[in-house]
Amino acid sequence: MVLRSITKTISIKASTNDVFDFIANAENWPRWAIVNVKSISRGEGEWWNMETPSVPQS
Repeated sequence: MVLRSITKTISIKASTNDVFDFIANAENWPRWAIVNVKSISRGEGEWWNMETPSVPQS
């Protein structure tokens, strides 16, 4: 099986630390990982409940 991959590049007018903090916060994933994450909510403890296009949230 051959899988296809696409790499895209953007410029962000923010510090490296600010960008890292934004993408490291799971609550922001639906805002930037729009193809992979439909929604996310806190679960129990350190767990997260995530709805993806192929795995519906239960």
